[in-house]
Amino acid sequence: MALHFDTNLVALGSRTPRRALRLALQASLGDLRVALCLHRVGEPPVGAFLPSMTIPERDLDELVELLLGSRSSGDRWLSLTFDDGYADSVDYVASRASRFPEVEFLLFACPEKAERQAGFRWDLVDRDVRAGRDLEEAWNDHMERPRDVLRENEREELRAVAALPDYRLATPDEIRSAARRENVAIGNHTNCHFKSCDLSRADLGVDVERSQADFARLFGAPAHFAFPYGWPLFDASHVEVVAARTAGPIWSTTRRPYRAREREGRSPLPRFPVDGRWGARGTAGWIAGRAVACRARGPRHGVEEP
Repeated sequence: MALHFDTNLVALGSRTPRRALRLALQASLGDLRVALCLHRVGEPPVGAFLPSMTIPERDLDELVELLLGSRSSGDRWLSLTFDDGYADSVDYVASRASRFPEVEFLLFACPEKAERQAGFRWDLVDRDVRAGRDLEEAWNDHMERPRDVLRENEREELRAVAALPDYRLATPDEIRSAARRENVAIGNHTNCHFKSCDLSRADLGVDVERSQADFARLFGAPAHFAFPYGWPLFDASHVEVVAARTAGPIWSTTRRPYRAREREGRSPLPRFPVDGRWGARGTAGWIAGRAVACRARGPRHGVEEP
């Protein structure tokens, strides 16, 4: 049902003129805040396993301009958040922070992965599938193998895939350099990027504690935390583990805007998980439609279903 709803919103937005989209965003959002969850910026390679993770620069620029054009406001009500610390997303933030000073940019990095230049399991799947390997076989081989929160980033194959141009991670120096802009901040995304629901509470606690310490050593005290994968792959018990070990906002991927006062609490904040294939107008229509649905059902807090 939700997928069908989203598909219809994207299709409608794609056919709507930009001026009408701005008016729709203005009416639906009002004074609500919006955070976008993004991953990679550029052109997705042919045959990419997860093309939705990558948004072309021109589409993201247009989307930001559409959103900003819907409201005259001095506060930073729009947040662009980038998970995982890929080099292309960090480069985008470094090049756009001064162009869009009214936008809050958040870079959610996996500190140990950035320091060791150890890539992600799904990049191994993508590499193998693009080389002709069966998807199910590659998935089972890479994504379903045992999880070790202490040794995941010691694996040679993860360092090897991150050394390939298509999967390059930003270095700690590059992340720190991007964050020198006044409207750019860095947040913690755990060291291993495992699904919370796949870990024991003890292992999740270890990953969070170690990543917080690594983050502080590399970047300073972490002010933000984002769950890997987001909702619904964590629950209230996982929030308790994270909240006990972090300070400041905790972010998820619930598809709704939020009120300014929500940032004062420890309940997971919502972010719209952007599909890079939808284009600027399709994504803008989706955000407007989701905002209308949010207003219709009233405020929701805590761990929630989109």
